[in-house]
Amino acid sequence: MKRFILVFLAVLLLLGVLTFLLPLKDVTIEGENNYYSEKELIEKVMEGKSSRALIFFLQEKFGKHRTIPFIEKYSVSFRGFRHAVITVYERNLIGFLRFQQYYLYFDWSGTLVESSTVRLPGIFEVTGLGNSRAVVGGKLDTEHPDCFDTILTITQFLDSSKVTLPEGEKLLSDCADSIHFSSAGVSVIFGETSVLLGSSEYLEEKLSVMCDSLAELYGRSGTLYLDSYKPGQAHPSYIFK
Repeated sequence: MKRFILVFLAVLLLLGVLTFLLPLKDVTIEGENNYYSEKELIEKVMEGKSSRALIFFLQEKFGKHRTIPFIEKYSVSFRGFRHAVITVYERNLIGFLRFQQYYLYFDWSGTLVESSTVRLPGIFEVTGLGNSRAVVGGKLDTEHPDCFDTILTITQFLDSSKVTLPEGEKLLSDCADSIHFSSAGVSVIFGETSVLLGSSEYLEEKLSVMCDSLAELYGRSGTLYLDSYKPGQAHPSYIFK
């Protein structure tokens, strides 16, 4: 009986190993993935690696992970012998600068994390920072203190707020083109319509006023001046010209 059990276990182990040596049947992506299609990401992770389940597992477990633009890191796990799951963690990009044909992407801390010729959707161009140098992995120089906190607040608001336009309801992030800094403060550009928010004081309140005003102003050429915003005004009015 004992011998039978040992043989049975050996057969099961052999079948498991043989199954693990078969080609992967399924590879799926989990986690946030805004910058690549699933097919593109699978190809980037598996490029140059074996499609056999066991060998791929060992390569990912003990080998060096591939560096993928715009991806902070990824991990590989298995559900069953032949189903690999790639979990991705994207870089938290909040804006980019233009330099010749390159897009210089930076995160919430102002660190330049990627230089690429690829324009990513959903990331806003930022102008007027006055940076003199930019090195990947280093912090951007800027003439505007606390500008990265301001950019993060603005982009989060744009990504979560909607405006009702003649063609229907749209996210503000789908309408905005860029964020601009100047001596007068920060502005958000919507095509021909510019909104001057000024300093970061009362920024969230100014953004709410901007959102409420855009339904009427969007598509018109001019600047809405919210830099003079003061809380608690009974009948506030703002200049658009």
